[in-house]
Amino acid sequence: MIRGSRHFLSAAALCLGMAGSAAHAHSLSIDPVAQMVGLGSEATVEVRVSDVLPDRLGAYDFELSFDGNILAFDRAIDGFGLGLAFGLGTTPGAASVHVSDFSFEAIDDLIVLQGGDFVLFSLVFDTLALGTSALSFDQVVLRSGAGAPVAPDALNAGSITVEARVLPEPATLGLVFGALVVSLLPGLRRRH
Repeated sequence: MIRGSRHFLSAAALCLGMAGSAAHAHSLSIDPVAQMVGLGSEATVEVRVSDVLPDRLGAYDFELSFDGNILAFDRAIDGFGLGLAFGLGTTPGAASVHVSDFSFEAIDDLIVLQGGDFVLFSLVFDTLALGTSALSFDQVVLRSGAGAPVAPDALNAGSITVEARVLPEPATLGLVFGALVVSLLPGLRRRH
């Protein structure tokens, strides 16, 4: 999607006769809010929208900023919450990714597709260096299912911390220890 997509979304809403007065506020958030990953591995976050009732979400256009010295944008995975849509567009930058989409669904169909809270998309990052990168929303433009502008009620940022290594979860350590014991049992039986 090109950088002028913000203008495309506005023009599309007007052409479809969906422009109207400001709608109820929506909230955007990063999930998980904070995570730790090992250097050289991928980090994945979901971008969620909530408080879309009763007007639903018909279009979005914004940037998600990050520290380009620590993370590099790899790919985006659409959550398909807008149904029949223009399609998730991404334009990566050195320290941000521009995302946008526009739904062609009628409000009645968006009501069926969207609950009060759903995943817009997931973003996958490659880790480049040790440190913590904030993830924040910039230049946010949202439109309701009817095409009315929506002022975001909350923009809940997140962060990704890249560490030298991440310790395995306790359950994983238990499996490794169990496998080690099982592999040593035949040798212990032969000694007795």
